Amino acid sequence: MKSRHWLWLLVLPLLIVGLLRLKLNVEVLDLVPQNPPAVQRLKLYQTNFANARELILTVRASIAAQADAAGRAFGLALRAATNLTTSATWQPLWLERPGESAELLAHRWLNQPPEIFGVLTNRLAAAHLPAVLRDAREALTGSLSPADIARRGYDPLNLTQLPAAATGGNAFGDGQDFFSSADGTFRVLFVTEVLLSLATLAFSGLALAMIMSLAGWSWNLLNLMALPLLLGAGVDYSIHMQLGLRRHGGDLAVTRRSVGRALLLCAGTTVAGFASNIWSSNAGLTSLGLVCATGIACAYLTANYLLPIW
Repeated sequence: MKSRHWLWLLVLPLLIVGLLRLKLNVEVLDLVPQNPPAVQRLKLYQTNFANARELILTVRASIAAQADAAGRAFGLALRAATNLTTSATWQPLWLERPGESAELLAHRWLNQPPEIFGVLTNRLAAAHLPAVLRDAREALTGSLSPADIARRGYDPLNLTQLPAAATGGNAFGDGQDFFSSADGTFRVLFVTEVLLSLATLAFSGLALAMIMSLAGWSWNLLNLMALPLLLGAGVDYSIHMQLGLRRHGGDLAVTRRSVGRALLLCAGTTVAGFASNIWSSNAGLTSLGLVCATGIACAYLTANYLLPIW
């Protein structure tokens, strides 16, 4: 037994050094090819605009039609799972819900610089409307592009075409650049509120299993009763953290000062209560206290420190 203790003392410093050098890369986009412009734009989006409640999924296929069909199928399946997700987006909203494009179009025009918006108001003035409609009719009769004919037939005032100097391109169109690569074989889906609670629960369960394996603990009939408590606490902590992030607009510092402190008190008192069983003369109660205290601590640490960066 003494030799084993000395062995643990020799291994423990190496283990600590190894853990300090360990890097946990949770950036999913580092696992996909970095050259496609779609991936680079996604990284910019995730760095500057993404929130803790959104998950980005990628789909790759050998041909564009398969990637498009797979992305649509995944999106529809995730959207139907209302108990797991609140939304799933795999294409521009104006293509999926054309009825809402008018509101988006008005927003785009009203947020243009005054000089550009002034050009629009002058073009739509009563004195200039006949000439604008006449130009639209001539464009329809002389165009050989099916897309232009379809668009100008519903948009004779050309409102869907914002100045390129203001937008870097057309306001509307295919709009798939942000959702797929140029050849269409790589597609992206945006999913919100997806399985974060279950992911937190799974990670904390794996951490507990690893600690039990390293410490030589085993499951028995008594400490198995800790599983329902660990399941409930893990989901509860993650839900409170997600709601806190939503309430404070994704501000992690504010969330940890408010919800994080409350979870710390909750988890701390629970850990202290179960840890008191460690000194019991009953081996079953001792194992129950060890498993419960360790599992609750893993669930709190995962929800408070890892879930927000997911």
